[in-house]
Amino acid sequence: EEMTQLTESEELHYWRGHAELFAGLAAVAEGRAAAGFALARTGIDRLEDSHAFSNAWYIVHADACIRAGRTEEAARSLALAELGFAQGELWMGAELLRLRAHLRLAAGDGVAADADFAAARDLARRQEARLFLERIEQDMARLARPGAAVRRA
Repeated sequence: EEMTQLTESEELHYWRGHAELFAGLAAVAEGRAAAGFALARTGIDRLEDSHAFSNAWYIVHADACIRAGRTEEAARSLALAELGFAQGELWMGAELLRLRAHLRLAAGDGVAADADFAAARDLARRQEARLFLERIEQDMARLARPGAAVRRA
């Protein structure tokens, strides 16, 4: 709320999308999913319109969407994040690949999901991104399926 007020009072239009995204995700975390996701979506739209320089916000939004079972919305946000990833913005690349693996599992493509989990793990190791590596390894252990490549890695 404070960030939203500041963006309005100081006419910080570029930051308005950030404020709406975070306020929306906070509302989701407080149990107000419908209103929260609507506000977060408004924030994502503003970030996209302003050509926000970081793909991190799209990844954070996609993660919340996946946890809430909103796979179509998550896919849209990840597609935006992948634009930055393709241009070399890799600092959250392991997280992007982990989330894309979840979407691929939801779509029934276990082979592609396994490849994404493995690539995410490798990138997290190279970057020494312990938080992302822990998330990836937890997901791989929890989601291990007979014959899945992620079980052998």
